[in-house]
Amino acid sequence: MTGFSFKPLPVTYLGSPLYKGNKKCILYDDLIAKMRLKLQGWGQSSLSHGGRLALIKSTLCSMPLHLIQVLNPPETVLHSIEQIMARFFWGSTENHKKIHGTAWKRICQPVKEGGLGIRRLSDVVVAFTYKLWWRFISGSSLWARFLHVKYCKGIPPSLTKVSMHDSPNWKRMCNVRTEVQENDRQKSIKRFTG
Repeated sequence: MTGFSFKPLPVTYLGSPLYKGNKKCILYDDLIAKMRLKLQGWGQSSLSHGGRLALIKSTLCSMPLHLIQVLNPPETVLHSIEQIMARFFWGSTENHKKIHGTAWKRICQPVKEGGLGIRRLSDVVVAFTYKLWWRFISGSSLWARFLHVKYCKGIPPSLTKVSMHDSPNWKRMCNVRTEVQENDRQKSIKRFTG
């Protein structure tokens, strides 16, 4: 009647995998395959390091952003994605490995600190998690109201307890709530005393 067909989990909906249970690395295989396919289209041998850096910042860094905002990928997935970027930057291919002149952690530092200004994906995950918590506590969207009803049940969000049956995103948000609220308090104090 509705035109929807039944599919077993995991399925992809709006570009994100829907799944039940623990997060699995296999759910991110499509993203990693798309990144590798993108690299095959670029002529690596003719690109300078500056050209590779521009492609990393403009394209490769933006490809996982939607998934990172919606889900919290395992560390191994983040490492795999950053490894793809590092190998591309240094000109490595599947058949020909090149020496990496500098650690990826160093390359990902801000330009003022001697890096190349690429953002670490783990830092991006934390930033998106802060944003989720901030949107939850300061918003009145349908999503925020739903989470208030489901998890808070009349208790202030900062005092709710996390149970093992809660959604992964709720647990992710609760892991940063103290830091977000502490930073918000410090900004409020500075505005008040400044």
